[in-house]
Amino acid sequence: MKYRDPRRVTDFPAIILVDGERRAVEIREISRSGVKVAGLPDGLDDDAGGANDLTLSVLNHRVACQVRWQSGDLAGLKLAMPLPKSVTDKVRRRGGHAGSGARYYGH
Repeated sequence: MKYRDPRRVTDFPAIILVDGERRAVEIREISRSGVKVAGLPDGLDDDAGGANDLTLSVLNHRVACQVRWQSGDLAGLKLAMPLPKSVTDKVRRRGGHAGSGARYYGH
């Protein structure tokens, strides 16, 4: 059985760079190795050809990522490198509060 990082439910704002273009998204679930986000445009998953370059930006951390699945505006992203535990803990704790991360992203 393969170990999987525990996922935490949240609603934290973040930015995804899609081929260099900024897109505001909301993190719905987070673990150190992946996130589920809302707000990505359709057609970025591997089955649809995928995007050339995706980068997640959250709490001043940037990490390359890949769309593993997509359904409507929800998508599961696999991160190229694990997020620091301090980042996942902050996102989890601050989740559930509308606008909690807005100051980080200029919303």
